[in-house]
Amino acid sequence: IRYGTGKIKGEFGKDRVSIGDLVIDNQIFGLTTIEEGSAFKNVPFEGILGLSFQSNNKTIPFFDNVIQKEKLQFNIFSIYLSKNRKDNGSEVLFGEVDKSKMKTNFIFTNVINSRDSPYWKIEIDNIYVGGVKTDYCDKLRAFSDNNKCNVAIDSGTALYTMPSFIIYDLKRRLNVKNNCSNFDKLPTIKFTLTSIKFEKEEITLLPEDYLLDGYNKNSSKEHCYEGFMPLDIPQPKG
Repeated sequence: IRYGTGKIKGEFGKDRVSIGDLVIDNQIFGLTTIEEGSAFKNVPFEGILGLSFQSNNKTIPFFDNVIQKEKLQFNIFSIYLSKNRKDNGSEVLFGEVDKSKMKTNFIFTNVINSRDSPYWKIEIDNIYVGGVKTDYCDKLRAFSDNNKCNVAIDSGTALYTMPSFIIYDLKRRLNVKNNCSNFDKLPTIKFTLTSIKFEKEEITLLPEDYLLDGYNKNSSKEHCYEGFMPLDIPQPKG
């Protein structure tokens, strides 16, 4: 399996997998024997629970087995990522949503699912930086086979990844000073999309959302870094 920052090799294993009251017998999963690159060198976990769509005929993902065996009343999962590393507040819920952690209502949009890409992909309309519309989606539509501007919502990626031509222009527009001296002047990044009810919706990232370590003006940090990484993936997956 090749990642943006390395790759792993291994073999298949089979075991009982239990998460809370969810139990799946004979779940097939990958056992890593070789790791290349620094992606997994200092991570505090021992594995990855894949929640994307099934991408091959050799394995059925854990949650697909949960659905097939009708283990839940509602076939959904929800993810909450805490900004505070010390409170251990991040969580994954299977079959429900903790609405006490929601600041806004849900935005419902269609997922683009295909055999070529197992990611949770959705189509967006445009990307704005500081309220100014960029040409990023126009260029992505020109490169794509279906004339769409698609993004992947990927909880397994530590950084926001985008094609290199977007990253370099985005960094120029943001102009983040290494010493954080212009934090108060940094712009927002806004993604616009159309919901399943054909309503225009917006998802806005504030500077503390796209800077590494959740920097904010009240912290004592002396360095600012954008949480972006160039990643050029060829078609059909790109």
